[in-house]
Amino acid sequence: MNYEDFDMDGLDKDVQFDAFLELLKEKSEISSVMIINPERIKIMKKAFLGLQQLVLSETPDAKIICGIHESNNSVGYIMIETDEIIVRDIKTFLSSMEFASNFEIYPIKNNLIRFSIMFYGVMTEIK
Repeated sequence: MNYEDFDMDGLDKDVQFDAFLELLKEKSEISSVMIINPERIKIMKKAFLGLQQLVLSETPDAKIICGIHESNNSVGYIMIETDEIIVRDIKTFLSSMEFASNFEIYPIKNNLIRFSIMFYGVMTEIK
């Protein structure tokens, strides 16, 4: 399995996040001793489901990816690639983003934009 990204296009929303959790499990088995932080995972799942609902309702062909940062196993991310981002439900957007550690929006090739949301501390190293 590729640990950099897990492409979830075409998967049911529950299957998508379960696949991300499986990625975390596999990632934790091969790196230094890391444990999953359940509180941060709950927060990230809430954000994922909220953003998925918002984005796909306006732009059904958007690509949504969950992953673990390749150089820092404690950072999870949600990445959305689409041609436009329209947010009509500000309350859902704000509650999805409330506990994110960082986010950025920037243009990429093929006239698309990338919306990246980072969540620090999804895994914690045991020392």
